[in-house]
Amino acid sequence: MSEVQERLQTTRRRLDAAQCLHRNEFESDAINRLYFGVLESARALLLLRDLTPKTHKGTGMKLGQHFRNDVEVGLLTKLRQNREEADYDLWNPSSDEVEMWLGRADEFVDASAHIVGRE
Repeated sequence: MSEVQERLQTTRRRLDAAQCLHRNEFESDAINRLYFGVLESARALLLLRDLTPKTHKGTGMKLGQHFRNDVEVGLLTKLRQNREEADYDLWNPSSDEVEMWLGRADEFVDASAHIVGRE
C-alpha cells in the first residue's frame, strides 16, 4: 500500500473515531479527531505532488496553492482553530455543530479520495 493510501486509511479511522466520540457526547474530542483526520487527508493530497510541509499551517498553505479548486481548503484552517479552542480554551461545541463538521469533513475526505483515485 502506498503512503498516500495509508494516509487516507488513517483519515477514515480518525473520522470513525470522531463519530464514535460524538455518539458518546465527547464533542470537543470529536473536533480534535476531525481536525487530524482532515489534516491526514490534506497530507495525502500533497504527497501526490511530492510535497511534505513541515507544519500544520504549511500544509494548509500548500493545500490552497495546489488544490483550491478541488477541496474545501478553508476547512482545514477552521477545524484547526476549533481544535485549538476545544483543546486549550475549553470550548465545548454543540452536538449540532459537531454534526455539521462531521459532514464537511466527510465531503473533504471523499473529494480527496476521488482525486487520489484519478491520479
